[in-house]
Amino acid sequence: MNPMGSSSREFEVEIFGNASLEEFDQYATEMIDRLQQSGGIVDLDKSLRLGLPEGAWCPTARRPPRSASTPPPSPRSCSR
Repeated sequence: MNPMGSSSREFEVEIFGNASLEEFDQYATEMIDRLQQSGGIVDLDKSLRLGLPEGAWCPTARRPPRSASTPPPSPRSCSR
């Protein structure tokens, strides 16, 4: 804490759930608006940017070839 009575601590909020990206964007915007109105918090931002493509590539260990009857792996099988 500095002598002026403020601190330079950072915190992060992650929002999880079963909602669309548009809904998450709305929730984040509402949260930022409320925090700004309460005062004392500066440099609020969100990392969600609608309209920007995002992809993930997860390298895996070598696998045996799939047969025609084997479904492809789930695209969300990667852990970040």
